Amino acid sequence: MYKLSATLLYPITAIVLLSLCMFGFFEYTVSKSKEAILTSYLNKAKEESYMFKTLIDEFPANKKEDALQKGIFQLSLQSNIKYIMLVSADERILYASRKQDIGKKLQEVFSAKRLQHYEKEIKNFYDFSIHLLGQSIDVTIRIDDYGYLLMLYDLHTLILQKEKEIFQELLAVFFFLLFIIILLFYLYYKHFLIKLHKIYDITSTFNRKQSRVKSLYIDDLLEQITNIAKESEIIARVIEYSNDAILITDAKKNIIFVNPAFERISQFTRDEVIGKKPEEIIKSNLMSDEYYADMWYKIHTFGNFQGKIIDRRKDGTDYVVWQKIWALKEPKTGSITNYVAMSQDITDLIAKQKEVEQLAYYDALTGLANRNYFIRILNKLIKKRKKEHFALFFADIDNFKEINETIGYHAGDIVIQKFAQYLQDTLREEDIIARLGGDEFAILAYDITKPEDALEIGCKINDFSKQELFIDKHIINVSVSNGIALYPGDGSNTKELLAAVDIALFRSKKEGKNRCTIFQARMQEEAVKKMLIRHELKTALKNNEFELYYQPKFTVDGRSIAGFEALIRWNHPKKGFIRPDHFIPVAEESEIIIDITQWIFREINTVCKELNQICNKFTIAVNISAQHFKEHNLLEHIQTYIDKQWIDGGHIELEITESAIMNNIQEAVQQLTQIQSLGIDISLDDYGTGYSSLAYLKNLPINKVKIDKSFIDEICTNRKDYIIVKSTIALAENLGMCTIVEGVEDKEQQQLVQEFGATYIQGYIFSKPLKKKDAVQLLQLTLQ
Repeated sequence: MYKLSATLLYPITAIVLLSLCMFGFFEYTVSKSKEAILTSYLNKAKEESYMFKTLIDEFPANKKEDALQKGIFQLSLQSNIKYIMLVSADERILYASRKQDIGKKLQEVFSAKRLQHYEKEIKNFYDFSIHLLGQSIDVTIRIDDYGYLLMLYDLHTLILQKEKEIFQELLAVFFFLLFIIILLFYLYYKHFLIKLHKIYDITSTFNRKQSRVKSLYIDDLLEQITNIAKESEIIARVIEYSNDAILITDAKKNIIFVNPAFERISQFTRDEVIGKKPEEIIKSNLMSDEYYADMWYKIHTFGNFQGKIIDRRKDGTDYVVWQKIWALKEPKTGSITNYVAMSQDITDLIAKQKEVEQLAYYDALTGLANRNYFIRILNKLIKKRKKEHFALFFADIDNFKEINETIGYHAGDIVIQKFAQYLQDTLREEDIIARLGGDEFAILAYDITKPEDALEIGCKINDFSKQELFIDKHIINVSVSNGIALYPGDGSNTKELLAAVDIALFRSKKEGKNRCTIFQARMQEEAVKKMLIRHELKTALKNNEFELYYQPKFTVDGRSIAGFEALIRWNHPKKGFIRPDHFIPVAEESEIIIDITQWIFREINTVCKELNQICNKFTIAVNISAQHFKEHNLLEHIQTYIDKQWIDGGHIELEITESAIMNNIQEAVQQLTQIQSLGIDISLDDYGTGYSSLAYLKNLPINKVKIDKSFIDEICTNRKDYIIVKSTIALAENLGMCTIVEGVEDKEQQQLVQEFGATYIQGYIFSKPLKKKDAVQLLQLTLQ
């Protein structure tokens, strides 16, 4: 708005002035024209009146009346004469151009004012008189023996016509001059305004967050430019004297500016770095390529990055900086023009932080992690989405109090140091060792899933008792007791796990010390529970207590059903409905899962038959356990228990997880390839929660990728879930695979995965798992 008003101000002013001039000229011309017309007709009236008077007076008395009538008639024919009448001395109209006035008295025809005028004329003038009355000319002529001749010239119409002609001529001149003015202003402003706008854009860019320039007046712009110059000078001083290193590059990442602080910190001079790329000068190669890739991703995605970076000085020493990087963009096009990096040297701060961390998180006597740090690591590990198996050990030096009381506390400190060193030398490098306090130690051993593996490590810890310690001329044999707990079996959280391992340690000491004990209560309880479930599962198969529910698989727009996923449910006669996650894991640990899958294969024949009567385009997906690949009989069972027509018709689909094929990938690939050759599609289930290896997507014979519900729950609020789902769908699409998104529960989630290009969706947004009858009815409804 400001640009437009300022740009048009001068031409609009010129047009207004031109309009005023033309109006004044019009008024002047009309006035002169009016004056000329009135003067002309005034003279004409005088001539005609004189001639008429003279002519009438020359006629003899016997012919004067005829001559008078003819003369009046001829005068009345003139276009500008409004009326003409012959009036006797007693003011009676003898003749008039308007017949209705003949015979009337003057007071019957004229207004009082006009009547007064004519009475005055008749009284005071003998021959004739002429008067100008506005835009009319009044003529009074004395006619001997008859009276007076009254005549009125009405010039109003003539003057209006003349005004119209003048107006049209001046309007043509006005538009011509207007065209000339616009053309001149266009030619004049063509380059001037472009340059003025550039100045405006520059000043506006500098003032985006301050008061914007509100006009294109030269004075305003000059004032603004002056202010910008002052501000720029201040900014230049700030940059010059800043203690933070500032580096600016062009869009191609070539350095164009560094401040003195950069020269001081990096030891490189300005001349040595200008025109070069930062990585050619100060990169230390101590940061991973993934870190730099993530840095540039954030810069290009969000416009900025901040984080810790290790750089290298000219003398080869490394230093740590807290760096903030911005991508500067051209306001109109959005293209990057420069990168600005501001770095604060935090090398000394990092060193001090390490000292503080050493005091806060590490034991001063042994250098091991202390209780706080160990608990922190344990909490972090347990809270991970991808649960990791590990073993937790509590080790306690037996009879440590006696050492302190008999030999001395310094001897106790030496024993603790020796035991700490022994643990570091004996255990794996990745194991975490901590001194909890006094003579108590904790060890966290990763990737321990079996009790026997944990016991092997526990025995190594106990082997410390085989060493003889020489302290102050004393030979000391020290034994160790330890307790063991396994995660996640012995505790789902830190509190439960610490309680379990503490109970196990107490049991070791109670049963004679110098031993290791695995926490048994949960393991025994779980073993009994699993045994009972396995027994009841066998009974459930015999008594037909299972029932299949069918989870519809919709196209991503929700308009049609592409198939169903068969989900087993257990209706226990006493316990009621039992969720699959309570009995399927137990079944998968034994061969019972094979029998259950055979039952599912037989059951889906019925639903396939009913669905086929409605529509021949559908699939039934069945989940396959790892036990099938161990037994090498999956292909045989499919061909035995599923009718051939459903296999040949492409109605059967298998869903497998990555973990199900990990024990022998080559064998699993071979079996899946054979199954796929029958026309059965293979879906990779719960993708993203297991190994999620890209190599599996490349090498496994799979047709579809199923994205786990855990990534969909927070897809609208969790940026990481958003990116993972979007990238997985894009990856699958590029590999020629379909994608199935499960757990879609609201419209916003559906719209997102639809935008990402997902093929199918499952979730409560459209339907929960249904009984067979309801599933068939739902398919009928969607086809109507």
